[in-house]
Amino acid sequence: HAYDSFSMNPYEDPFLTTKTRACIALTTLAVDPIVLSDLRDKGIIMTFDRLVEDDLNMPATLRRVIEGLLTLASKDTDRGLVFREDSSEDETCDCICSNLRVITTPAFIPNRTTYLRTSLLRAMKRFPSSASVHQNGCKLLACVFALESGESTAQDVLLMEELEIILMEELETMMKSLAEHKNDPTNAAAACSALQNFCVMLSQSDSSDAKGLNNLLSRSMVEVVNTIVIYRQDQQNMEQATGALQALCATREGLALSFETDSTIGLLIGAMNTYTNSVDLQRYGIGILGLFFFVSNNILDFLSDPFVTAIMRFIEEEVDKDDAADLIDTAINMILRITNKGFQGVTVLLRNEKLVDLIVGCMFKYPNSSSIQGAGTDILSNIALD
Repeated sequence: HAYDSFSMNPYEDPFLTTKTRACIALTTLAVDPIVLSDLRDKGIIMTFDRLVEDDLNMPATLRRVIEGLLTLASKDTDRGLVFREDSSEDETCDCICSNLRVITTPAFIPNRTTYLRTSLLRAMKRFPSSASVHQNGCKLLACVFALESGESTAQDVLLMEELEIILMEELETMMKSLAEHKNDPTNAAAACSALQNFCVMLSQSDSSDAKGLNNLLSRSMVEVVNTIVIYRQDQQNMEQATGALQALCATREGLALSFETDSTIGLLIGAMNTYTNSVDLQRYGIGILGLFFFVSNNILDFLSDPFVTAIMRFIEEEVDKDDAADLIDTAINMILRITNKGFQGVTVLLRNEKLVDLIVGCMFKYPNSSSIQGAGTDILSNIALD
């Protein structure tokens, strides 16, 4: 029917719009290898190929859409990109790697993300113990989630119920992958990267309240914290793990409360004071601490000189960066919460001689930020009173 809509009408509007939409529909359908084979058998792909080559009057917008379909249908491009249920572990891994190479090129068809998400889940479940399948599978999922965050392509194609099911299965698959393969540093980094991008995508999804999702997010966070424990001496994996942890905490306000009963905050502060040159780790760390401090009523239990050192250093190094305003706001408001706790909090803070100068410096740097101005004023007032 989509092809009939394309072939019967001229290029003028409203027929041009109809043709373009019909070709987009064909591209979406052609992600399924069976449909793609049927399009070839019926000669539709050959007809489009001839049109693009011969019809010099074809509008540019329509030409781009057709070329996308032809790219998908190309035998050379298609070879190795289709997941097959009877493939071996090595063949499955080769297919994942082929898709990894294509997804980062202009030849990639965004409509393929839905196909990749469902096919990858089946492949990773078929080979739960395969380090290579899960490592490359998580890398491909991370790319897919990054695309979905920008395009929301799956949400355009899937029903809400279908999307919720896929989200739950994806999160459980990544969680199990990290649990099974976390002792392999490359696998752990790949799983954490996929989890981080998944959470960013989830925050933009209408399915973020799917039933059972909270439990899976909590269990995933446990696995990420376990990863931090394992790789606390490995900067690259600490960056990936703290990125995943910050993204997980940001999905649900109460998730960070679990840190009241484990060693996560201490590990995080230790990492921030060890890897002082890692901008990513410092920023993820501030994000996690901010989420924790704004929901916990026991922040003084975690207040220490190393904590203050990490916060002060972050402010000092980031205050002049234009993209750090929100995190500076977070750091300043953490300090305010500490000073609001009275003499004990203020005493620990004042052991860092840079405190007052840094607060005043932030207020000068961000004169139009009502949050930073208000928090800075209250901090100075609390210090003066104590």
